[in-house]
Amino acid sequence: MEKEIGKRINIEINKDEIEKIHRVPTKVTSKPKPVIVQFLRRSTRDNFLTETKKQKIRITSTDLNLDSKNTMIYINDHLSINNKILLSESKKKIKQLNWKQAIFKNGKIIVKKDENHTPIVIRTLADLEELTDIRDGGNRGRRTET
Repeated sequence: MEKEIGKRINIEINKDEIEKIHRVPTKVTSKPKPVIVQFLRRSTRDNFLTETKKQKIRITSTDLNLDSKNTMIYINDHLSINNKILLSESKKKIKQLNWKQAIFKNGKIIVKKDENHTPIVIRTLADLEELTDIRDGGNRGRRTET
């Protein structure tokens, strides 16, 4: 499966670059369980994720010879429960503030007001509350992406 995905995004993935592949349980039993791929090197994982998102290629279960249902395959970071909650709350907050984006990148949750403002790293829910204090675009001592 990993080789097929690699072919679709023009990246060669060797089995020796992968630590393990396994499924994780979910509450939804009507859908296939997500597959987790753990790479040996962070750089390989980051390159894989970057290329997948940059190329915006649609991959389906049929493309990977998994089944004939043509189910969409989504490739994302596997977030901890805490990071899932924090990213979800960050997305709600930026929508409320009419900001541009909240993303998870390089192990960090980053929010941006718009293209002209410095990205802000969100580490806690308290960091989100501080965003209302910087609506004017100033960072006021906030941790920013470097």
